Amino acid sequence: MKILDRADLEARGIKYSASQLYRKEREGTFPRAVRLSGVRKGWAENEIDDWIAARFAERDGTPA
Repeated sequence: MKILDRADLEARGIKYSASQLYRKEREGTFPRAVRLSGVRKGWAENEIDDWIAARFAERDGTPA
């Protein structure tokens, strides 16, 4: 499993601020990050890919 950092998220077009990411995680509308060390966080690549696919499915009106 690959872990993505904020730069990887931005490369995928996910350009939320740290506070937006925290709020979306808390609301359950974005995959939860894992603490890697101190203040460093990362996200599971497969969860982010699934989240992106679900956004397209919502747009297209098809089940994710």
